[in-house]
Amino acid sequence: MTLLSIPDAPFVGLRPFRTGESLLFFGRRQQAVELLDRLHGTRFVSVIGSSGSGKSSLVRAGLIPKLEAGFLVEDRDRWFSATITPGEAALANLAAGILAAVSNSNDPAAVSSFVQKIRDRGAQAILEALRPALDNADANFLIVIDQFEELFRLGLRTAHRERRDEATDFVSILLTLTEQRNVPVYVVFTMRSDFLGDCDAFYGLPEAMNRSQYLVPRLTRLQRREAIEGPVNLYRQTITAQLLDRVLNDAGDESDQLPIMQHALLRTWEKWQQNGYGPLELVHYQAIGTMQEALSRDAAAALKGLSDQDLLVTRQMFQALTDTDAANRRIRRPARLSELQTITGASPQKLMEIIDRFCGHGRSFLIVSEDRVHNDALVDICHESLIRQWKQLRDWVDDESKSGKMYRRVAESAERYAVDRRDSWEIRNSSLPSTNGKRTPGTSYGRTAITLTMIRQCHFWRPVGRNEIGWQRRRSANNDGIVARRERYLHCHC
Repeated sequence: MTLLSIPDAPFVGLRPFRTGESLLFFGRRQQAVELLDRLHGTRFVSVIGSSGSGKSSLVRAGLIPKLEAGFLVEDRDRWFSATITPGEAALANLAAGILAAVSNSNDPAAVSSFVQKIRDRGAQAILEALRPALDNADANFLIVIDQFEELFRLGLRTAHRERRDEATDFVSILLTLTEQRNVPVYVVFTMRSDFLGDCDAFYGLPEAMNRSQYLVPRLTRLQRREAIEGPVNLYRQTITAQLLDRVLNDAGDESDQLPIMQHALLRTWEKWQQNGYGPLELVHYQAIGTMQEALSRDAAAALKGLSDQDLLVTRQMFQALTDTDAANRRIRRPARLSELQTITGASPQKLMEIIDRFCGHGRSFLIVSEDRVHNDALVDICHESLIRQWKQLRDWVDDESKSGKMYRRVAESAERYAVDRRDSWEIRNSSLPSTNGKRTPGTSYGRTAITLTMIRQCHFWRPVGRNEIGWQRRRSANNDGIVARRERYLHCHC
C-alpha cells in the first residue's frame, strides 16, 4: 500500500506521475475506471499510446491507487504490485521486482538465485514464490511492465542470442502467469503505439493483446482543463481564465505536449510562489518563457557555469542516454553509472555533480534509480519529449547518429574485407568524407584501422570487445588539438 501525502507543488514537471501522487492526477478518472474493467475481465492488459500520451502515469497514478484502495476480484481486495522496466536483463529485473514486493528484499544473491530458478522452471518458479505470500495476505498480485518496447531494442534486436532468447522467455512467462488460474496474478504493460507492429515477433502476444488492449485516448479540452485547474484548487489557489485559456491553446491537441505543459505549469507555480498571493496569472507564465521556451531555458540554466571539460562530459553523458533506432526514432537509452563513467572518463563524483543539475533545483530531466540487479545506479532521461523539445540535445543526438552511421559504413567495409580474405581493402571517396575537398588515396588497412587524416575530419567508431559492440571515438584534432579515446557499449540495431 502506498501512503498518500501532499507533494510540495501541484504539478510534477516533465516526468511521469508516481503512485503516491494520485491526488494530483486529474482528468483521467474515466480512463482509470475503464482500465479496471479490462483488468476484471482478463488478467492481461496492454496499455498502448503515443509518446507523451500519459500511459505510465495512467497506470501508476490512476490504476494502481484504485486497486490498492480495495478493488475486489472474487474474494480478494488486497493488492501487491511490482513495477519494472525490462532493460537489458528482463528476467533479472522481473525477479528483483517480485522479491521486493513480496518480501521487501533486494539482496543480490537472492535475486540471482531466483533468476536461475526462473530460467530452469519458467513461470512455475514465480508461482511457487508468490503463492504463500498471496495466500497469507489474501491478496492479488499485479505485475506492471513499463516501457515494454525496451524488449525490442535491448533484447530482440541485439546481436546477442542470449538476450533475444531471454526476451522470448520473458514474454512467454508473462503470458503463462496470466493464463493459469491457481494464483491470482495480473499483468499490465505500457508500450508506445509505434512499436505495435513489432509484437508479432512473440508467439501468443498478438492474440493476448487482441483480447484486451487499451488504447489511451487523447484528453479532451475539458479533461485538460481539469488537469490544470484540479491540482491548483487542491492547493486552495486559483488560476485566471486568461492564463487557463492560454495554456490550453498552447498545449493544443497533441499528446506529446502533456509533459511539456506539466513542466511549464510547475515553473509557473514556482514563479507565482515568489509573491505567494492572488491567483496564478498570465504574467507568471510569460515570465518563465511559456511552453515554447520554458524547457530550453531550464536546460540552459542547468548548463550555465559548467567548465568546458564538464560541458564535454555532459554532452557525452546525454549522447550515451539517447539513441536513434532503425526507424530513425529518437529514444531513451538507460545506462548504469559505471557505464557512464567508462564513456566519459569522469569520476562518479563528477558525474553525480552534473546529474544533480538536471534532477535537482526543481528539474526532473534525469531520473536516477537503484539498479536492484547490478547494485549500480541507473540513469535515464525522464521522458522522450525532452529529446524532441530541447534543441541542444536534439543536435547532440543527431551528431551521434551521424557518427554511428559512419562507423557502420566502415564496419561493413571491414566485414567485406574479412569475408573476401583480401590482403588489403580500400575505402573509396564515396564511403568517407574527403580531406579538404580532395579524394583520399587508397590505403591498406587492418580490420578496424583508419588513417589519422580521416580521424581529423570525422568521428570514427570501431568495434571493441567480443560480446558487445562498442566504439572508440577520436575527437577532431583540427578543432582542439586533442585526440581523446572514449568507449561506449551499443546495442546494435543495424
